[in-house]
Amino acid sequence: MTEQSRAVGDPTKVFTTSLDVTQRAATGNSVMLPGAAGFYFQSMVIVIGIAGTATNALIVYAMVASGEHKTHVLICNQNVLDLVSCFCLAVITPPRLPTFVLLAPPDTGCA
Repeated sequence: MTEQSRAVGDPTKVFTTSLDVTQRAATGNSVMLPGAAGFYFQSMVIVIGIAGTATNALIVYAMVASGEHKTHVLICNQNVLDLVSCFCLAVITPPRLPTFVLLAPPDTGCA
């Protein structure tokens, strides 16, 4: 019978990162997703914020136009809170997106 051996390393090495936890807590930096995954994730957060703002604004408008906001006060208040939170999400997230500077290589002759 042949035994297969695997090299088992330290299981905590999977969870270690290059950014020290104490340094992150001291500087107040947030953890960013690497590369394109972080860009696409934050882009989808913006899309969800815009879609949520539009749908909640439509629901609040429909409730106010029909007069249902007087009978369903809690539902109306919840929709207003959702509207404000989606709006804040859509406004706060875009500055976190990375900026891409497109530069032509120096030997192409583009001025």
